[in-house]
Amino acid sequence: MTGTNMSGDLRDPQRSIPSGTIAATVSTSIIYYALAVLFAASVDRSVLRDKFGRSIDNSMVVSTLAWPSPWVVTVGSFLSTFGAALQCLC
Repeated sequence: MTGTNMSGDLRDPQRSIPSGTIAATVSTSIIYYALAVLFAASVDRSVLRDKFGRSIDNSMVVSTLAWPSPWVVTVGSFLSTFGAALQCLC
């Protein structure tokens, strides 16, 4: 809803706003799915199919690929969970 105050600048806002919203949703979905496929293609198949959650050297696969440190994924997971919990309070 960021650009709704700029709808007066459009020639045909009744057509442009819905098509822009759909285009943004579709392009975001394509990028999201492409990243998921590329991530899955970058990991060895036997590691992805381990049903016990263990990987090579008993480390998390995602943390091994993380930059600049393996702790980025662990801290990000906790912060994401904490942020979702804070949204439920309102």
